[in-house]
Amino acid sequence: MDNLNDASHKIIDIMLLEYTKLREEASSIMSSQFTILSLLASALGVLVGIGFNLFYEISKTEMNRGNDLIGIIFMILIPGISVFLGILWLDRVYRQMQVRSYVHAREKEINELLSAGEVKALHWENWLARELEGKTFLQKVNYYYYYASLGTLLLIPPLMIFVGYYLAPLDCGLLWTLIGVGGGIYLIFVVFLKAYIKKIFSYISESDKA
Repeated sequence: MDNLNDASHKIIDIMLLEYTKLREEASSIMSSQFTILSLLASALGVLVGIGFNLFYEISKTEMNRGNDLIGIIFMILIPGISVFLGILWLDRVYRQMQVRSYVHAREKEINELLSAGEVKALHWENWLARELEGKTFLQKVNYYYYYASLGTLLLIPPLMIFVGYYLAPLDCGLLWTLIGVGGGIYLIFVVFLKAYIKKIFSYISESDKA
């Protein structure tokens, strides 16, 4: 590094500062993903508990009053919350992969400036890329968290709509209205998912290249 002039030193300092800030942002983004999933789990626990409590209360009295509320909880409210939080989670994952792809490229640039590629000063992202090189997408263990989270987010709305249909005997008009609204909410998530997944995969393919 002694053969670098003052201008090069300043450039490297700026690049290292940017690199550090982006690494901090990546950590913050990961934390926000877990926060979103925790909020979803808490909301599900509360709403499912309320829904089943209403179901048991109605079962004891053998009255139909409250069935519409059960239907709204399971067919609209839970799908709506899960889709809203699911889109927020997707946006955080997209930003994480965007940062990771940029940091991966920045590591190479900084290493080239520091040592002409002979000794690597920064390792992590490029080491990770080498670890993943040659593996199929399903063999990349570090992505299992995303598979599980995405699968859960895709499953919750249709599952809850089915539960609502099973628990709440509603008249045909209201039943199909609730199913239609819940299905429409789910369709919104699928549309956002398709848009985000395309962008996320493009960044993953870039950052997984050693």
